Order: sequence, then C-alpha cells, then structure tokens
Amino acid sequence: GGKIVIYTGIMPITKDEAGLATVMGHEIAHALANHGQQRMSSGLLQQLGGSATQIAFANKSPEVQAAMAQAYGIGSNVLGTLPFSRSHETEADEIGLLLMTIAGYNPEVSIGFWERMSAKSGGGSVPQHLSTHPSDETRIANLKKMIPIAKVEARYTERVQKIDNSRYSDARKVVLKEHASQNKELKIKQMKELAALKSSPKKNTKKTK
Repeated sequence: GGKIVIYTGIMPITKDEAGLATVMGHEIAHALANHGQQRMSSGLLQQLGGSATQIAFANKSPEVQAAMAQAYGIGSNVLGTLPFSRSHETEADEIGLLLMTIAGYNPEVSIGFWERMSAKSGGGSVPQHLSTHPSDETRIANLKKMIPIAKVEARYTERVQKIDNSRYSDARKVVLKEHASQNKELKIKQMKELAALKSSPKKNTKKTK
C-alpha cells in the first residue's frame, strides 16, 4: 500500500531528519530496484538446483545424498545467495544516496549514520562472506566513493527534470546506476544540453546586431 514503517528503536542512531532520510532512501531503493522479487526468483532457482542435485544422486547411498545436499546448500549460499544479497545492499546504498540528495539532504550525513550503526554492533558482526550485508568498513568505503557522484547526478537529474519531466515517469529511470566517469550517455546529454544553453543567447545576440 505504499506505506513505510520506521521503528523507534533506530531513532537514536539516525539522530536527525537527514539520518532518517538515509534509512528511508535505502529502503525505498530496495523497492524501486525490485530486490524483493529478485530474491524470490533467486530462491526458486536455488530450490530447483537442490531438486536437481537430489535427482542426480538418487541412486547413491543415503550418506552420499545427505553429504551432497549439504554441500550444495552451503555452496549455493556462500557462492550465490549471499553475494547476490550483498550486491542488492550496495545497490540500495547507491540509489538511496542519490534519492536523499535529490530530496535536498546532505549525503555526507550517511557516513555518520553507518558509523554509528557499526559502533552499535560493537564489532560483533559475522564475516562479510557469510553475511547478507557488506561489512561496515566496506559499506562506508563505498559510500565515500559514491557521495561525489550522487551530488553530480542529483544536480543533473534536477536540471533534466525541469527540461522534460516526462523522461522520469518511471521512477527507476531516475536512478543513474553507472558512475559519472563511466557513463558516456550521461556525458553526451550533459554536453549537448550545456551547448544548447550556451549557444542560444549567442544566436540572439547576433540577430540583434
């Protein structure tokens, strides 16, 4: 129904409105990127793989079947499900950072929020390769790289929306997933629009002369 629930227990960590925007941007990003549906699809594939493993070793002894089922379960989690989930978290961080910046919040605040989250955990988190989330150190390092890019993309998004708001009727199009330094299409659009803005007054000036 388009509702978002925030538990009050996280308020001391968010500290202020911008910290809360960090959390909301992250969670909204999961919805925009359809991460829930993707995880369901991934779970179904994992189940199919498990069924295929059972069929492949159906003629083996119960001990072999149990060992292969256990090996498949561990392998598919560590090599498939967990990395897939961590990539979703990183993507949600990136999209959420852009969303909060477009909304007018300082993306630098997100660093302080995740540092407080790390301090709250007391360093008792599981190793990254066994977790559904990136480690606190990895997440903070990634955010520091994303912040300058989010600022550039937020400014560009605001300007393009003013020029042609219909381009962003699909919310997912707002999310520019590629880094600005690698996004050739973004650079071309920026250059064309800047050239058009700069050339327009010059043409008018020549006509008046």
